[in-house]
This record gives sequence, C-alpha cells and structure tokens, in this order.
Amino acid sequence: MSRCTLRYLFTVSMYAGIVVFLIPYFSGKISTGAVFLVAGGGIALLSGLFRCYYTEGDSPEQHVSDKPCP
Repeated sequence: MSRCTLRYLFTVSMYAGIVVFLIPYFSGKISTGAVFLVAGGGIALLSGLFRCYYTEGDSPEQHVSDKPCP
C-alpha cells in the first residue's frame, strides 16, 4: 500500500475510534459504557500515532486536500 492510502485509512480509523468513544454519551449509559470508552480511545490513539509515524518526512504540500497524493 502506498503511504497516501495508509494515511487515509488511519485517518478514517481514527475518526471511527472517536465515534466508538462517543457511543456511551449518545446512548446515555456512561457508567456501563467503560468498554466503549477504553476501546474507542485506544483505537483513536493508536490510529493517530500510526498516522503520524507513516507520514513522517512527507512534505507539507502533500497534506493539502486539493492536491492528489502521488
């Protein structure tokens, strides 16, 4: 996979982790949703770290949304 594809996959999984983290708040069962909080936070954290690791060394011009990845 290219770095561009990995960057997009990690970005989507990072936002998916945030959605999983917020499920207990939307359902109103915060006290019983500790598993969702831990899992969602872990997914978002790891995906964010992997995204930073795989995009390290890329030029800032590659991160502009109106320019396609090479």
